[in-house]
Amino acid sequence: MIVDDQFAREDMAIFYDSFNRHGEDGAFYLSLPKAPARILDVGCGTGLLTIPLAERGHLVTGVDPAEGMLSMARRKPSADRVRWVKAFATDFELAERFDLAIMTAHVFQVFPDNAATLAALGNIRKHLVPGGRLVFESRNPAVLDWKNWTRALTTETRDIPGHRAGRSFLPMARGRRRSCDLRCGLHASCDR
Repeated sequence: MIVDDQFAREDMAIFYDSFNRHGEDGAFYLSLPKAPARILDVGCGTGLLTIPLAERGHLVTGVDPAEGMLSMARRKPSADRVRWVKAFATDFELAERFDLAIMTAHVFQVFPDNAATLAALGNIRKHLVPGGRLVFESRNPAVLDWKNWTRALTTETRDIPGHRAGRSFLPMARGRRRSCDLRCGLHASCDR
C-alpha cells in the first residue's frame, strides 16, 4: 500500500485539518465507550477524534501511515495523551490489546482490494481483547450524494493558522471527484 501524497505532506495535513470536522458521526464515536476504555483509532489522521477520546480519560492509540497527518496531530493540545504510531492498518504490531477499535470517516474506503481489506480487518481483530468491538462506517454509493455537489454548495473558504486563507471545492467530472492539489502556500486549486 502507498500513502496518498495529500496525507503524507504536512502542508496538506494542515489544509485537511482546517476543512474537516466531525458532525453526527463524531458524537456517535465519542459516545461509544461508556467507561474508561483502551481505544485503537485506525486511520487516526490529525487526531480529530483521537484526542477528544483521550481527553475523556480513555487510553488511546492512533495509527496512521501518513507522517504529515501524524505530525499535525502531535502538535495539538492534549496530543501527549495519545500514543501515535506510524503504520498501515494491515501490518502494525502492538503489544496492547484494545476494548474498542474505530475507523472513522472514509478510512474503510482506502483499502485498494479485498485482500488488503481482509488483512486490515484481521490485524485489527488480533489487537482486540475477547469481546472487543470494531466500529467503522462506510459510504453508500447508491445514495449518489455527488449529484448535488455544485460549486455553490461545496465551495468553502477558511482561515488557516499561519497561512493565507484556503479555499476548497469538490469539482466533478463524469460522477467522480477530480484530484485537488495544493499550490501557492495553502491555497488549494483543483484541476479542470
